[in-house]
Amino acid sequence: MIADNNVKTVLGSIDVIFNQGLLERIPEFYSPEFKSHQGGYGLMQWRPGWDGLSEHVSEIRRMWPDYHEEVEIIFGSGELVSVRMTLSGTSLGDGPLPKTGQSFKVKDMMICRVVDGRLIEQWGLTDNYSRLIDLGHVKPVV
Repeated sequence: MIADNNVKTVLGSIDVIFNQGLLERIPEFYSPEFKSHQGGYGLMQWRPGWDGLSEHVSEIRRMWPDYHEEVEIIFGSGELVSVRMTLSGTSLGDGPLPKTGQSFKVKDMMICRVVDGRLIEQWGLTDNYSRLIDLGHVKPVV
């Protein structure tokens, strides 16, 4: 039962915070001590806590106003929830990546740790190479 509730928490955080951008609701889904351990050589990393998450989501939605996360696979075991999803958006605003007007659609994997009904940690890996190609920032190597 705990795993089912944790899956619901993660699904809610994806929909409410990332897809809808309702940042005032961050405390419903995230612990104040939340920390993300993202890969990607600094691309899309953010500071811990509610403020860091709010800044990160604001930046995403500024660069890609139609940003969307589509969950494909999700399952939980105890405190851990694993998610595979497709991320998409159109580059219409400047941020760490300058706007290009082009769209991206890439895969993302996350493992989230949920304690007392709120996310406290996550480990993620996004296909940023494909995102940079889709957005026109780099040419494919092959």
